Amino acid sequence: KDEFDPGIVGAELYDIGSSGRATNVPGAIDFDYTLWLDGRDFQKAAEIAGVLKQALLHQGEVPSAPSEGVQLRLQGVKLGSRQVDIDIGILPKSENVALASHDAVRAKLQFVRETYGETAYKEVLGNILLAKQLLKKGHAYKKGATYGEGGLGGIGVEMWILANGGNVRQAFQSFWDASHAGTPPVS
Repeated sequence: KDEFDPGIVGAELYDIGSSGRATNVPGAIDFDYTLWLDGRDFQKAAEIAGVLKQALLHQGEVPSAPSEGVQLRLQGVKLGSRQVDIDIGILPKSENVALASHDAVRAKLQFVRETYGETAYKEVLGNILLAKQLLKKGHAYKKGATYGEGGLGGIGVEMWILANGGNVRQAFQSFWDASHAGTPPVS
């Protein structure tokens, strides 16, 4: 934040992705961030995106998925010996956000860990990962994904499983029940 900037916040960078919450499908590591800027700084969003792209892609390589507006999508960013995808959404700071979705999931997972212990926490994580794997296998994971017809994204799956007691079987059953409410059973 500049010394004489009248904005309240300056810039805040949030890790909003599954990898940051350890709820990503094993082997599927990407990084998703939101960079919130005060109004005056938001006017520099395109410039900031360019600086980030240059820094993350090293030596100005061209990303395979170009930046669109203030959504920076970089594929194949080199981190050590690995290549990962990084998405950074650059948004104006809103004073209307009380608890962002990624923070809500983190808080719920932390509550499970602190209240029920490490074993219960790991069971919930396992149920989240199983749901993601099953949905991916059924081509119903990640809205707009190239490998499927679309469906819930990572945060949606996490919220769905957590809303069903951290249990994947209960989550699928509740989905089935809701989708067939008022429909006569198939014989």
